[in-house]
Formats: sequence, C-alpha cells, structure tokens
Amino acid sequence: MGCVNSCDGADHGLKGGPGSFGVLVRSAKGLREADTMTESDPYCIARFGETGTTWQEKGSALERRSPTAWDTANPRWQFAFSVTLPAIADASENWELQIRVYDKDLFSADDPLGEVTIPLGVLKENQDTFKDYQLKGSNAKPGSSVEIIAGERVEQALLDELRQAVEEEKDSIWCPKSRSALEQLGAYWNLNVTYALNLVMMHQVWTTPIEGGRDPAAEWFDRRTRDPKTGTNTYKWSGPEYDNSVMLTGQPDCVQKLSELGEKLGTNNDNGTAYKPGYLG
Repeated sequence: MGCVNSCDGADHGLKGGPGSFGVLVRSAKGLREADTMTESDPYCIARFGETGTTWQEKGSALERRSPTAWDTANPRWQFAFSVTLPAIADASENWELQIRVYDKDLFSADDPLGEVTIPLGVLKENQDTFKDYQLKGSNAKPGSSVEIIAGERVEQALLDELRQAVEEEKDSIWCPKSRSALEQLGAYWNLNVTYALNLVMMHQVWTTPIEGGRDPAAEWFDRRTRDPKTGTNTYKWSGPEYDNSVMLTGQPDCVQKLSELGEKLGTNNDNGTAYKPGYLG
C-alpha cells in the first residue's frame, strides 16, 4: 500500500512571510490562586506595540490569546504565534511584547494574575533559548513568571512537543496530549487542525507492526477508501484532507498523480517525471 498527499502547489501560508517573528509562551509557574476552592484557571494574552505604549494603545489588532489551563498554578500552554510587523526588521528597539495573565472565571470578570513587558530587542538577544520572565503588578504573586522562547526554534519546540505526545499516547485511542499539541502547531502554521490530526493518526497506524496476520495500516486505509454502499474499494480517499488535496492508496493512481506533478516534485532519470519508490501494492 502507498499513499500520496497531492496539493495544488499553492502557498497556503503555513508560516509568516518576510518580517515575521515567532514567539512561544510555553508555560507559567507560581501563579496566584485567584479562586476560593480551587487553583486558578490561567490563560494569557499577548500584544505587540511600540515601546512605551499602554495596553489599550497597543490595541487588539496584533493580539494573540492562549488556551485556558484548568485548575493549576503552573500552566503549560505551549502557546505559539507568528506576527508580521514591517518595522521589526528595521527598528526592533521600537517594539515590545506585552503579556497579561488572567484567571478565567465563568460568572465574574477574569482576575489579573500579573503581566510582563519585554522589548523586542531583548527577545532577539535571547532568541532560540527558553527564558523565564518575571510577572509584575499588584496582582502578581512574588516569583511568578512566564517561560518564553522566540526565533527559529519556536517551530522545532512545537514539533518536539508533538513527537513526545504521540510517543506517549501510541496506545491511546483519544490522544488528548497529541490533539492539544496539534492545535498549537496548527495555530502557529495556520494549518487545518483536522488535517494535521489525520496525519498523526496515519503515522500511528503506519508504524504499528503486523501481528497475527493483521495489518492495522491496511485496515485503516481500507475503511476510508471502500465505498460504504457497494463495498467496492475505490482506492481513493477525499478527506478529511487539506483543501485541494486527495489521498490515493492504489498503485496506478499514485504513479499517475506523481507523473502529473512532475517538476513540482523534482525529476527522476532526467526524464522530467517524478516517481516515488516503495511498496505500492
């Protein structure tokens, strides 16, 4: 069995363009317990703006919000985002990142748990390295902090988190950690999360060993390519996939699609056509 995920070759905006800057707020620790009976339910909001501007002046146009972590003083958000600011490359000293941490409440206003303002120049000086930044403000617990990394390692950190989650949950059905890691990676890449989750599920079954005459990978694809009404295997699967994509699991279809893609995938034997070697039938 083989498969080809064929796209139309368009730029789907998986990453930021020129001038983009990646930030990962991985976690916080030592947060104040704002709830009476339980620990806080923290989330954070990040805003970019010119140095010295207030929270309101920075506005929400360049605002990003993390997911909420429930009942913990030490949340691990793995919250990543990429922003494109024309002025970043030319005047990094004139921009800053401001982060506010809140406790999520259902029946009242969310409680502030502290904030931190970091000049973009400082983030760049420490890029590709995780660093703790102390939270400040009257609502911040002394010693509380957020852990941040900026730069090219943001993407790698998200991928490492996903690989670890997949390995830990390789025998799990629901894979909550993998789903959470995928949501964060998908948000950073601007990628359809259902598509990304589908790829992880494919990876899991594809690496499952054949035992007792059963091939989990073959069975998984067979369920998705067989026509439920006629029982005929179409060897084609149209979802859930990225826009303008199709999953092919039959040898003739794979060869035909690779031949059509041609220069998009490179050349083989100098004949202008690309073929994918491997077991396809």
